[in-house]
Amino acid sequence: MTTLVHLTPYVAFALGVAMMMRALHLNSQYRPAASANPWPRAAIWFAAVLSWPTLAHAQAVDLRTATEAGNAIIMYLSGTFAAVGIVAAGVAMMMGRQSIAKWAFAGAMVSGLAFAIVRTMWSNMGIEASNVGTFSP
Repeated sequence: MTTLVHLTPYVAFALGVAMMMRALHLNSQYRPAASANPWPRAAIWFAAVLSWPTLAHAQAVDLRTATEAGNAIIMYLSGTFAAVGIVAAGVAMMMGRQSIAKWAFAGAMVSGLAFAIVRTMWSNMGIEASNVGTFSP
């Protein structure tokens, strides 16, 4: 198991390189004629220059902080999906569409379970679960 954990980043890196090489190969084959408009290239450079400090700051964050941030994102998404599912189920019930309401409520329950499972899983691993119940800093 530990061998798999140590090997996974290298496999992911190799697959990423292979996919980028395939994309470059396809780009060279099916590239349209070069346009004389320099604005798209300038916009890409501008976006890259603006995102560079953010990427450099993200690189300086330790693994524990990054994991907890990812945990918060998962928990926010599952909580949001649960709330949307409950609202969609209520709207469908008011419209008389019980079959749609049934599946919307089932989706809300699964999302709510994902919220609890992720929180419990991270807490049992010793990582501090995010307090997403309040939005105060």
